[in-house]
Amino acid sequence: MFTLHFIHPPPAVWNHLDKFFNGYYLKDYTVSDVSKDCRKLYSKFKKMGLFEKKGHGVLISLIFIAMLFVVCVYGVLYSESCLVHLVCGGLMGFLWIQSGWLGHDSGHYQIRIDWKFNRYAQILTSRS
Repeated sequence: MFTLHFIHPPPAVWNHLDKFFNGYYLKDYTVSDVSKDCRKLYSKFKKMGLFEKKGHGVLISLIFIAMLFVVCVYGVLYSESCLVHLVCGGLMGFLWIQSGWLGHDSGHYQIRIDWKFNRYAQILTSRS
């Protein structure tokens, strides 16, 4: 099983994990080669600082999603063409998926420098 978000839980959670410890019940548990590789890769990326750099990707994504939304609403309201309505529906589905990925990522870790923006992103994408 791919468990990247279980590799290193945040320090605030450590005190609550003991009651979920099931190490006594797993007699033949071994870490798979894939999980070992994933943990090594995560460790290397973390040492390189790749998870610390929060650029403008999220802001650009939100602006792109907002522009697509405006285009879709405009296309539906000001066009009689069935093809335009179909394309707008496809674009709306695409922006919904992109919004879902942002909400998913904001639930796992902080996607921007400020935690308030992270919470705003969760509320905006209806993933609170």
